[in-house]
Amino acid sequence: MRLAGATRRQILRLVAHQATIVSAVGAAIGALVTGATLIMVRAALNGSSDSVPIQVPWLVLLIVITACAVITFTASVAPAALALRRAAEG
Repeated sequence: MRLAGATRRQILRLVAHQATIVSAVGAAIGALVTGATLIMVRAALNGSSDSVPIQVPWLVLLIVITACAVITFTASVAPAALALRRAAEG
């Protein structure tokens, strides 16, 4: 991308956006799979008990999603910045 005329900042911004998209898609897929699993477990247990409440720990969920997003962002942008710095030196 540098050869095509992109600046270091533009490349890092692109990598950051891609990391954000990957985190969001991963969180959405994880939520869908977990929701489907909870619905199936509730349906399976419905005959054996009166009612099985589904309780979502929203704070824990928010912390996990945020931590995953930070890890994804760091694991994407840091190597890209290092690679761009080395390319500029060499």
